[in-house]
Amino acid sequence: MLSLIFIYFLGKYFYTLAETYDKSKWGYAIPGLATYYGSTFFVTSLIAIILAFTLGEAAVDNFANDKLLLTFMSIGVGIVSCILLYKFLENRWTKQLNRAFPEQADILDA
Repeated sequence: MLSLIFIYFLGKYFYTLAETYDKSKWGYAIPGLATYYGSTFFVTSLIAIILAFTLGEAAVDNFANDKLLLTFMSIGVGIVSCILLYKFLENRWTKQLNRAFPEQADILDA
């Protein structure tokens, strides 16, 4: 239940960002969510591979059994990756708008 609330707010931020810059609303809300889940999957898989090669399979089993640590790490990485994507899109679209309408650049900053 808590994850559904998290998904709602995460999608809502990307939805309103796309709405602000007249982009496809659902076209950016869904990739925002995919970024969260993709980055969490990638990082946990990378950690498992590194542990398997360096410390052996027993370390991977111990790490996988500690679900709380794994959950907090994956949530943190997912949030940071979504923030980076959000800021990237916001800066990119702001620059595009300022290039298209240079006389109104100061109005957008207000």
